[in-house]
Order: sequence, then C-alpha cells, then structure tokens
Amino acid sequence: MDQMMEKRCVDAYAARRVDGGLAFTEARAKCSYCLQEEDCRRWLTIGTPRTSPEFCLNGAFFLNCRGAD
Repeated sequence: MDQMMEKRCVDAYAARRVDGGLAFTEARAKCSYCLQEEDCRRWLTIGTPRTSPEFCLNGAFFLNCRGAD
C-alpha cells in the first residue's frame, strides 16, 4: 500500500486523518487481503500513471487523498 500511495502522490498525513483514521485502517485492510497482488506489483512498475488501476479497491480513497502534483 505504501508503494501505491507514493506512486499515486497520496498525502499520507491527510490519508491518516480521514474519518479519524478509520478510512486509512480500512484501506490498509483492503490492501492486505487483496487478491490482485501480482497485478498490483506489475502495475507499480509502469511510469507515472494518471489513475489508480481499475482493480484497486482503494482507488477512490487514494484519489481523495492526493497531494499537490
């Protein structure tokens, strides 16, 4: 999840504050139990993508926590 957050320019401080930290905890759990780990690792090797991959359950969360580009 940390690599995906970095790749998507997620403001980690902002992400940890959403919903008093509950949203971050939920996102971490979704990532831990994700069945797309191999696809995710492959996706992380590409350049600088504009959006999260379609299979990512945390895509909307990451988008809402983006820092300045």
